[in-house]
Amino acid sequence: MGSINYTITSGTLPITVELMDGATVVDTNVHSEYGSYSFTEITFSIYDVYFEDAQGCNETITNVTGCDNCPDGYDITIDGCLFNDVIPSVETEVTYDLIARSFYVYSEFGTLLFSDYNIDGTGNYTRINTSYWKNLSNTYIGGPLNRSGVWTSIYHNFQNISFSYCIDVALEKTYYIGVGSDNYSFIKLNGTTLILQDRDALADMLGSPHTESGFQIMHKFWWIYPITIPAGSNILEIGGHNIFLIAAVGVQIYDNTYNDILVAASDNDLNIIFNTKDLVGLTANYEYSPSNGYHGYECPEGYILDCANPPNCVQRTFIPCGTTTSSSSTTSTTTTTTTNL
Repeated sequence: MGSINYTITSGTLPITVELMDGATVVDTNVHSEYGSYSFTEITFSIYDVYFEDAQGCNETITNVTGCDNCPDGYDITIDGCLFNDVIPSVETEVTYDLIARSFYVYSEFGTLLFSDYNIDGTGNYTRINTSYWKNLSNTYIGGPLNRSGVWTSIYHNFQNISFSYCIDVALEKTYYIGVGSDNYSFIKLNGTTLILQDRDALADMLGSPHTESGFQIMHKFWWIYPITIPAGSNILEIGGHNIFLIAAVGVQIYDNTYNDILVAASDNDLNIIFNTKDLVGLTANYEYSPSNGYHGYECPEGYILDCANPPNCVQRTFIPCGTTTSSSSTTSTTTTTTTNL
């Protein structure tokens, strides 16, 4: 047996929640307060979760399912068994503050909006040269990298900094992540590298005259990639690498469609759920250079910083549905969320 958790964040109270197995109502809960609740002691099948508020507004989250026979301690997600091993991070005595970074050539070549990508950052893209997505006048404020660029107050050659963003989704969903770096960016999901930009491969993809620009194309373009986030709790790690001298990295996460981004003319046209510029004045959680070591919080190999304060180190183990396991869990859960009533 297991449970399905859900969170009510909006709608006119009271709100009725029904667990549906096809046309059959398996269980019903009525709530007079916002908060997190559960259907407990359920058998595992494919369910719909139906929400209706006092005004008759309703929403259904479909195909909520889970695996049985998960190992003890694992959570049951929509498509597998999930275990997050959480251990304390190691903090160094010296940490670096984050400061704003900008330059007149940042984003001067415009924005590349990708529909798919390879691990080196190449893929199929549409180039956007509108005034919002390009630094048309070569100013220190124009373009997306100047609107988001940061770095640590002390910079070194061959230095990495990165940021964790934690996100829970009821069902698998695609977000778009915009990055620009002086000198290249990387994106990880739950500790697995999705994109590690290769400037030579990207220059070859773009062709002449960009093949002659070397590492400069990495900060002269803004790169937007679609990242599919699986159901459940996830950690995105996004960062930048400096080769030498001054450095900057900008990151924005868009909860928007491809077309929303394509036609956006201002921040007001987008749902920007993360922007590195909002971190200015805070302490960098993670920074590393080979000459000066770590500053901030350090994790063992295979672990990733979460978003707690102070951050923990998390290693995510996922077992797909249908995989044979040695023991089964009786306390695992599937999570659903409603926010649009």
